[in-house]
Amino acid sequence: MTLLASIKLALLLVFLGSFAFAAFALLPRKLRLVKRVGLNNTNDDLIALAKQGDPEAKQLLIRTRWFIGVALASGLPLVVLQVIAK
Repeated sequence: MTLLASIKLALLLVFLGSFAFAAFALLPRKLRLVKRVGLNNTNDDLIALAKQGDPEAKQLLIRTRWFIGVALASGLPLVVLQVIAK
């Protein structure tokens, strides 16, 4: 396995791992928060709730932003490496 293939594999694992984290950790928390608060299930309502000081909503917002950052940080180089390798 070449160095480029190893890097691509590592980035792919991080990318897929971030989505697995979102599916198994963030989604149930979001559904529980929506059920607790009784919102219309919009992200704008959850963001407003976090800005008002709800600790569970704040934690969910921070973890969601981390998820997006990790997914972008691993996904974009993966796409670039895929284009370069062709």
